[in-house]
Amino acid sequence: MSSTGHITRALWRKRGWTWLFDRPRPCRNFTIIHKPSLHCASPRSHSSSAATAQIVSTEHVPIRRCRHSRTKPNDPLKERLSSLHVETATQQQLDEIWKLFLQREQLSSMFPPLVTMLFRLVAKKGTIDMMDTLHKRFAHRDLHVEDIEWIIFANIRAGKIKDAHRLLNDMYRVGQTPTLATYNHLIKFHAKHFYNKRRREIAQNLLDEMCRKGVQPGARIYMQLMLGEAIHGSDRDAVQVWLDRMMELEATKGYRRTQHRLKKLIQVLSSKGHPALYTVLRTGTNVGLEFDIDTWNAAIAGYARAGNTGGAYQILSLVRQRNIQTIDTYHALIQGHLARPPLDMEAAIQAFQTMLQDGIVANQSTYNIFLLAYTKHDIEDDDLQIKTLRQLFRASASSSKQGVPDGVLERLFDFYIQRGVISEAEQLYWDMRQRGHPLSRRIQSRVFKTITEFARRRQMLSAFSLVYDLLANDYWPSSQVVCSIIKACGARRDLDAAKQMLNIMEDISRDKVRQVCYDTLACEYKIAARREAEEEQMKIDHVQSREIP
Repeated sequence: MSSTGHITRALWRKRGWTWLFDRPRPCRNFTIIHKPSLHCASPRSHSSSAATAQIVSTEHVPIRRCRHSRTKPNDPLKERLSSLHVETATQQQLDEIWKLFLQREQLSSMFPPLVTMLFRLVAKKGTIDMMDTLHKRFAHRDLHVEDIEWIIFANIRAGKIKDAHRLLNDMYRVGQTPTLATYNHLIKFHAKHFYNKRRREIAQNLLDEMCRKGVQPGARIYMQLMLGEAIHGSDRDAVQVWLDRMMELEATKGYRRTQHRLKKLIQVLSSKGHPALYTVLRTGTNVGLEFDIDTWNAAIAGYARAGNTGGAYQILSLVRQRNIQTIDTYHALIQGHLARPPLDMEAAIQAFQTMLQDGIVANQSTYNIFLLAYTKHDIEDDDLQIKTLRQLFRASASSSKQGVPDGVLERLFDFYIQRGVISEAEQLYWDMRQRGHPLSRRIQSRVFKTITEFARRRQMLSAFSLVYDLLANDYWPSSQVVCSIIKACGARRDLDAAKQMLNIMEDISRDKVRQVCYDTLACEYKIAARREAEEEQMKIDHVQSREIP
């Protein structure tokens, strides 16, 4: 085997096909080529170097090297646009491309795809002023439909909806038909402003116009219309019409994304308690779609919050038919009845009874829902309300080993203190202590308010019992609480009890007793001495007045 074949095979193993194409080959122009006769050598024969030299000497093969053609200078704007990915383009890339565009004088030589790419980049990443400049510089050129659509999109993005409609009418006038994406952007903008009746009419006109133009509305357009109606309106019939049209389109696709779309729509409708909520759920279930229990619960709670008890129980009946109801289902219904005034306690109790009929046992969350509702709203019979709260608290505390949540306890303390039934607040404290419930800082502040109120009312037995129990369990009362007790003792002329309390606190931790407590005690002693002196003087004056004839 020849050495040439050996070298070629070695290069092949090392570099593959790239060796073949990377070899430097001169550019040749063969003007006159005389082919050798067939008897000289066959294509597969290996001729010797002498035979080859003889053929070269006898055959006239003039060779002329061609001059390298002069390449045109590169177009930096074209290169940037050709390699650009609009979705991930940065502000720096936009600025550089825009600078190149402004420096370019001849725009007629730009390829249409690059023009479209430039319009798309400015529409998505640029400003409306940049788009206006771009549009003016291409005013002499017939733009494609896609280019005009990007101009419309930029105006919609900037909120210049009138200019967007003007461009749309210009397209109609020259016989151009917008694509589905343009109608989608326009209808989406108007759907976000459905609180304006005029916007509804414009959106409906756009929907009718695109049908006349032969553009088939997609499911996304109907979703935009229904979401706008869900947020800003209450027209159930309009939602029904758009929903039926969307379901016809979805049926041709096998309802692949229908469940995802309807779930999103139900979430928005539930947040507003929209009358079309039951219609959407029923339509979805009729075509075989199954929603998770969280979606059902959100729909029930939405109707209950809106005061639509009938609609809530209609949805509940659908849930019960599928036998998927849980305790969260009834919690959603009960919370909806108790969410806002007027307090619909009868409906909440009815839901509670229905829950028990379905064999679902109430848990701590159930009782806490009623607890918070009773503390939030007023009931005519105060005694009944306080009695009910006491029973609900005990039921909640006994239904869980973790105890009642701090948020519920804080609400109970606030309710008792605001209503002035501080004896119930004291009893709540002792119930917590009996169950070993720790006192958070927020609960301690409520207990301090209870002690202060007892001191203000001169009910010193309850005040001292709470303070000493706090000290015994390593909870330190605030200086304000201690001073209020000292002042109450001074008013009751029992400063010895206040002094004894300070002595006990010093024995526990002298450093924690603030100077203001001692100052308050000294002040009360001065007041007591002044009071005794005044009383003594009054007695002397009274005796002297009796001695004078």
